[in-house]
Amino acid sequence: LDDVQGLLSEIDANGQALCRGRDAARTTLIAKARSLIAALETPVETITWIAWAEVGKTHLAETAGPVFQRLPTFFAETQYASPSDNTAGPFQFGQDTKLTVWQWRSERPQLEQAFNNHMAGYSQGRPSWMDEGFYPVNDRLVQGMKPGKEEVAIVDVGGNVGYDLQELIRKYPNLPGRLVLQDRPDVIAKVVDTGEGIEATSYDFFTEQPVKGMSLFPQAPHLPQCLLILGARAYYMHSILHDWPNPDCGRILHQIAGAMEKGYSKLLINENIVPDLGADWKITSLDWFMMALAASAERTETEWIELLRSAGLKVVGIWTMDSAVESLIEAVLEEDDRKVA
Repeated sequence: LDDVQGLLSEIDANGQALCRGRDAARTTLIAKARSLIAALETPVETITWIAWAEVGKTHLAETAGPVFQRLPTFFAETQYASPSDNTAGPFQFGQDTKLTVWQWRSERPQLEQAFNNHMAGYSQGRPSWMDEGFYPVNDRLVQGMKPGKEEVAIVDVGGNVGYDLQELIRKYPNLPGRLVLQDRPDVIAKVVDTGEGIEATSYDFFTEQPVKGMSLFPQAPHLPQCLLILGARAYYMHSILHDWPNPDCGRILHQIAGAMEKGYSKLLINENIVPDLGADWKITSLDWFMMALAASAERTETEWIELLRSAGLKVVGIWTMDSAVESLIEAVLEEDDRKVA
């Protein structure tokens, strides 16, 4: 930002020169304007407009290019219905495959690595829910946590190679409890160093959530439910559910809800919330990408509430900042919304 004032002065001077008929000032004005954009833009804003305007220069070219090229034909052949099946949507039509986009990409290591690099820069320069003044981590998570080094603080479900948990440790180095990172085996295999205090484990989020605490009597595993300690303090998902249509989201959410402890566990969802009017172009462009690649969508607040309710969960709070694209949704088991602090 140190260069902004000088660039504004040069843009003003060259703009006035151009208006006075100095045609040579035009190219200088363009160059200074581009420099100003570069000084002000966050990495994710750059990624987004490049993905749309210069898709051939990004890893999205091979993945999304053929899909968007054939999108008009797909809609014509499906009577312009909104896609809802991620095994028979625009991606499968455009790429001539029966695989989901995630399966297809996992078979292409170069694209998978490019996607991981994209995710590494995705949140840079933007407010994070872990920033002071965004989500009250100490008040909502730390307070009320069970004591003991074996207690799980957060399970990052589908957390890639651990970017979010690493950020959490940097910003809350004294956060109590264990941090568990979960993702597919092929993703976890790429984890080199998650940082101290992060446990990386392989997990398919369509299956039973393994982090359910432990029995008070481990020698007797078949004791009644009342004698079991269930659930982490928080289960966390960042940009996971927008990858899947509603039926699949329901399956994912039911697995988490089944592991949550009544009156204690929370579900944190870090996702876009699309406003009913005046949605930012970055959200609407991402909505198009998710529709084309995964037959899914970005969701409005009402859609999030209804989706979570269908899995027996209730939204108890939504946190955001004016300049943030993604919000943080906190949900609890529906019958316990008045009990969880």
